[in-house]
Amino acid sequence: MQLTSSRKDMQLPASQPGETKSSIIVAICLIFLCVASGLALGLLASGARLNLGFGTSSSNVLNVALSVVPDKSAPTQDAFVLAGSPNDNTIHAKVGQLINFTITTDDNALNMNFTGSAGLPFTVLAYESNGTAMVSTSYPATAGNGMVVAHTFTTSFFNIPLPPISVVTFSYTFTKAGTYSYHCIVPCGRGMSMPGYMSGEIVVQ
Repeated sequence: MQLTSSRKDMQLPASQPGETKSSIIVAICLIFLCVASGLALGLLASGARLNLGFGTSSSNVLNVALSVVPDKSAPTQDAFVLAGSPNDNTIHAKVGQLINFTITTDDNALNMNFTGSAGLPFTVLAYESNGTAMVSTSYPATAGNGMVVAHTFTTSFFNIPLPPISVVTFSYTFTKAGTYSYHCIVPCGRGMSMPGYMSGEIVVQ
């Protein structure tokens, strides 16, 4: 009985050149994935937002909710109130940021017929006095003339009519830094002359 094996029998199969090349490529890919994952986790931990190209990143869109509150502090002292900030209606935005405005008007006063045009496309969702929602209506930038309104949301760039008991939506992007005022141009009471009432600022940086 032969107890020893020949050297030829003990040798392991040699790697083929193609297999060695594939192993190197796989190793490089694994290293790259580890580094990329580490960088991504580091950015997320620092609070950065990643835009992977599947749409506009949230940092480029600002949703602003304002309410027109009638008689906020006293009779005829109506006010623009920013959601979550009842005593501060200053809006902070970035240059080039799309601002989606939603303005809810709780005032049922028929203060005047709007004249001119809005300057921006806008949508009005009105409510009947019993709270039943009516079908929303979209208007072009040239619309608004003759519409019965309780207030307006007016800047040097646009003039949006705000019908009584309604929700109005529109969007705008400021292209230059600055502080821009907004106000109501409808005669709606003593509150118009008071700081913060039916007026406010949009700070763009």
